[in-house]
Amino acid sequence: MILPTNYSNVIIEKSENFIKCRSSLTNLDDCNNWVAEFGKINHLKWNSRSSMPNGKKITCSKKFVCHHSTFQKVSREENKKGNSKNANCSATITCVIKLDTLATRKSDTLIKNGLRGIITINNKHTHSLDTAETLRFIPADLKLKNTFFEYFSSNMGISEALKYHEDILELKDNFSLEDLANGAINPTYRTVQYWHDEWRIKNLGPRSGIGMIEKLKEKLNIYSEQNVIVKFVEDPFALLIVTPLMQRAHELKSSKWYSIVDSTSACDAETINNLYINSMCSRSGTISNYNYKRSIFFSI
Repeated sequence: MILPTNYSNVIIEKSENFIKCRSSLTNLDDCNNWVAEFGKINHLKWNSRSSMPNGKKITCSKKFVCHHSTFQKVSREENKKGNSKNANCSATITCVIKLDTLATRKSDTLIKNGLRGIITINNKHTHSLDTAETLRFIPADLKLKNTFFEYFSSNMGISEALKYHEDILELKDNFSLEDLANGAINPTYRTVQYWHDEWRIKNLGPRSGIGMIEKLKEKLNIYSEQNVIVKFVEDPFALLIVTPLMQRAHELKSSKWYSIVDSTSACDAETINNLYINSMCSRSGTISNYNYKRSIFFSI
């Protein structure tokens, strides 16, 4: 096991599945940061189990358990999803920060050197540490989440963003096959799908309801700057979109001979349909796109 380098550490006891060390920790935030870095280096995730923010004989203490423990998880028998992180793992990390007083400095010489933290690591896991099944459960951090937000802002979908990210990983000099299995480096489809939903609501608004109307109003100026025509009415809802490509299709002589493609399979919970109007001779040249409720009828 590799110890974090952002803190000074001195190992005072070590065996096959046990490590006890002193570290330059001063508060609970240091405990969280130390354990988070320790987990990242060693491809593990540790969850906070309990803490003591202050005490008479110690400054504070905190206990962490492996994310494959039974803590806040249903049993494998009760799990309905088929995949469970519950491996009944008993591995723990305990951080205790001693008081820095004249008395403690006399009784503990390491406190003089700033090593107030006592970290006890019980590293006996009931599961494998380097298999694809275990690595994919490691959660991604905020930095990776923001990276995928940038992919989405570049007009990438979920699958395209995942494929592009894998290509980027494979180009790195220190790339290994384990990186593709590690959820902290290469997130799962389900994770990216959740991020995409977050990004979409933040940037495009909800798919229906009042929030969608407000987001449309908010982006009207942006659409106008890009020469995109957007017209809508709120009740009953109807939306017309004409992109610059569609506007060029209008200039074709064949544009007066149109065909209608009613994409009813795209109905959402609000029963809103997509209606594409294409030029007959230009084939794929879409003239306009309507989004409307089923109660709306057009006479064209």
